[in-house]
Amino acid sequence: MALAHKAFGRLGSAETSDTAYGYTERQLAWHDGSMWTTLGDTRRAQSSLAKAHDLYAPTEHLDQALIAMDEASCLMQVGETSVACRETEILLLGLPEEHRTGIVISRARELLASVPVRSRTHPAVRDLHEVLETTAACPALPPAGQR
Repeated sequence: MALAHKAFGRLGSAETSDTAYGYTERQLAWHDGSMWTTLGDTRRAQSSLAKAHDLYAPTEHLDQALIAMDEASCLMQVGETSVACRETEILLLGLPEEHRTGIVISRARELLASVPVRSRTHPAVRDLHEVLETTAACPALPPAGQR
């Protein structure tokens, strides 16, 4: 990411304002946050993801949803399973139907699959699973003891 930030600093305004063929500051913030999420540095991830949320318009539903999924992953990593599942459920139910497919559903499934065995019976986990079953085909949670 250090190289990405350095390269971004060399881009001209035409490149940093073009969302189709360029690379914007909001994309950099989101990708930065996503990288920190993947690496498990939730403090840095949350900072970058908050910046990305601010830079994307609220009407950019898909991008905002994917940023929120990274935030939910951070919550899961710090042991906030119920909060992560509730936030994901709220996200899915509030998302326009045309955006409740594909990558958003896949990311929600990944979050659900990352729930620790000991937490699989929590109401928030069951509720998220139920929402996923009604919005898209979702495989059943693995039985307790398997993960």
